[in-house]
Amino acid sequence: GPSLAGDQPYVLGSQDDPNLVEEEQVAFVQVLRIREHQYAERFSVERVAASPDGRELVAVTRASRQGPRAWDVASGRAVELPTLDISVHCVAYDPLLRRIAVAIQGDVLERTEGGLFVVELETGKAGRPLLGGEHARDLAFSPDGQVVVAATSEGVLAWDATGGEARRVTELPKGADSVSFSSGDTVSVVT
Repeated sequence: GPSLAGDQPYVLGSQDDPNLVEEEQVAFVQVLRIREHQYAERFSVERVAASPDGRELVAVTRASRQGPRAWDVASGRAVELPTLDISVHCVAYDPLLRRIAVAIQGDVLERTEGGLFVVELETGKAGRPLLGGEHARDLAFSPDGQVVVAATSEGVLAWDATGGEARRVTELPKGADSVSFSSGDTVSVVT
């Protein structure tokens, strides 16, 4: 965000933060902007994901049909991803950097099928769509790469990464905004 873009420290603490000892004490994190990446001149980025090793960043925007775009963090150079000439609205890397999961909303006019697709990075080959994933707000692979979970407007869904039906992990009245694995069998959810 804009507050992270400058050289000023970003405030994490507040008077309501139970980790602060005194009311006047504020916890800071020093932020250093390394470089900027631009998805495209006409489209703003909707979602960003980092590779598990922290070496790549990938960005998507629902408004563009250019698919995900990625960059090497150290050099800033573009990283080649499989071509997906379709609007992708969220993406996640698998832990071994062999695949990415992408959520694609179907388009009746373009005759494209929506769903969650797991795409092999080396070949660009995508598996069959995993139904229910087209409405994902965020995606995450399990640490072993065998399960993909999605935050949706109704809660959290999970699939075997090789295919199959969605399993409802949890229902949430206001939906889930973000998901991540905090261990092999524990999913953290932001709602």
